[in-house]
Amino acid sequence: MSKSVVTWLLTVLLLVYGSYALWLAIASGNYWFLLWTAGCFIAGVGLVLSRRWAQYFVYIVAFCTAGGLIYVTIMIAVNGWPYGLRNTILVLARSFLIVALCVLSSVFVYKHFKRDGAQT
Repeated sequence: MSKSVVTWLLTVLLLVYGSYALWLAIASGNYWFLLWTAGCFIAGVGLVLSRRWAQYFVYIVAFCTAGGLIYVTIMIAVNGWPYGLRNTILVLARSFLIVALCVLSSVFVYKHFKRDGAQT
């Protein structure tokens, strides 16, 4: 079974995101980022291998990314939004795109595994 372009793009995105989390773990000395790295790498590899369990890692990464971003945005707003109008628009637009990407990734993975009946 050949992989779709979207599957490969999502896999690359997960591996890049996991690599960024690895860099954060090393640069900041906060090794909790290694959990994030592992989740992204496991999801990416499982997606390429069409393993059904990979969808749950994608869901967790997407949910935590979107949820964390929404939470941080709300906390910043509650404590006094420090940005001007231009920066507010940029921050909210970027946040919206990231949340949309998380939702679309989850929908794609759900449909991919529902349709293809991937391996377990």
